[in-house]
Amino acid sequence: MEDEAKRAPERAPERAVVPEEHGRSKTLEAIGWGVALLWVGVSLLLAFGWALVLMGLGILTLVMQGLRVSSGLKVEPFWLILGAVFLVAGAWQSLSGMAFPLVPVALILLGIAILGNVWIKRGKSGG
Repeated sequence: MEDEAKRAPERAPERAVVPEEHGRSKTLEAIGWGVALLWVGVSLLLAFGWALVLMGLGILTLVMQGLRVSSGLKVEPFWLILGAVFLVAGAWQSLSGMAFPLVPVALILLGIAILGNVWIKRGKSGG
């Protein structure tokens, strides 16, 4: 009885991804990449400027996460954060007179955060 009290509570098993969800996820991912590449290509061809390119990518990324939710899929935090960064960076770029280079700094910080997260997870798993 005493041993049972000292044991750590068992974790609930993680929900397995069913093939149907995987298929929906891959379809949405392909649509998102296709639309993103079209957006960037058209934006560069028509010289919309980086502010509009970034805001468009931010909106697209956030809309794709909304579509994931409406399709019964989990939100991907990385893409949610990146969408917000793109949107804010584009808005920042569109404001005239802003000398601080927000876009490069935001991308550098995001890259550091991703690498740090991988390193932390790797350390916890012993790999």
